[in-house]
Amino acid sequence: MSELDDLLQSAQQHADAHHWQLAATHFTRAAQHAESIGERELSRRIWDKAGEAWRREDHPRAAARALRAALTLSSGDVEALAAVKLSAVLGELGRVEEAIRWARRGLVGATAPIARDTLIGHLLAQGKPDEAERWLPKRADGALGAARAFRVAQIARLRGQFDEAEEALDEALRHLKSVGHAASARAAALSERAEIYMLTGRPVQAVGLAEQAIDDHRSAGRRSMAWRAEASRVRALLAAGATAPPDVLETGIGFARVRELPLMEADLLLARSELRRAPEDARAVLALETGSWIREGRAFLLLAELEDDAAQARQALLSLAPSVPWSTRATELLGRLEG
Repeated sequence: MSELDDLLQSAQQHADAHHWQLAATHFTRAAQHAESIGERELSRRIWDKAGEAWRREDHPRAAARALRAALTLSSGDVEALAAVKLSAVLGELGRVEEAIRWARRGLVGATAPIARDTLIGHLLAQGKPDEAERWLPKRADGALGAARAFRVAQIARLRGQFDEAEEALDEALRHLKSVGHAASARAAALSERAEIYMLTGRPVQAVGLAEQAIDDHRSAGRRSMAWRAEASRVRALLAAGATAPPDVLETGIGFARVRELPLMEADLLLARSELRRAPEDARAVLALETGSWIREGRAFLLLAELEDDAAQARQALLSLAPSVPWSTRATELLGRLEG
């Protein structure tokens, strides 16, 4: 067996066992070796596997490096798919503008439906539900049908159309029943419903949904997403009049900082700010480079509540304008503080 074969076998064994860091390390070494002996197409395929392994290990920066290496060796539909994968990773890093540029490069051939959904997600992250809606496909089945219904739910939630949002989530979950390995997608739908329940005064039900989402994300090996669902669970507990241990989020915050996951860190800091009534955590969110209007707005809103500060409420209102329910909350708080 050659050195390259040995590296690939080891990498695949680690991937099959979900030992993602070891798999990513071996795939990276194999890709470098393949390129050094002139096997460019093989190297491209291995770099792609390395990118996926680093993503599953919650190392988006390493994933981005691997996917960029794959892109230098790609063309045609293969290049388009690599561009979409890179776009998704950049979104996790909060680099939304760059992520959108790469998603648009994937809007060709067989990768167009995946690129379209990725682009919609980035546009929603920018607070542009109307533009995102224009990219929705007319209809779809299976995994793409679930993705379409999920985006419809997100857009409806931003508009305060909660009944429509819940109907769309029911549709998404129906589609996912026919899709294999759907735990993480199901968890996303459950988390979205939990957020709707929080916005409509049903925090007790939101707790149960967040707990289901945590279990699904863990079963899929997505630690970062499980921690973000844990942040939702803590917020729901507090809204329901319960509490949580003051250090329940510490491990997750440390993990986010080590792995450079700004969106995850912001979600956990916002939940800890509510839990501890700690304005310094809300300020820490504003210092992060998340590219996220909703997290920025929620941080300003928390500061306004914790410090009775109308100026912070006005900032929250500006940031939260894309969301009808959140901007309504900011308007109501501002009225109380100025009244």
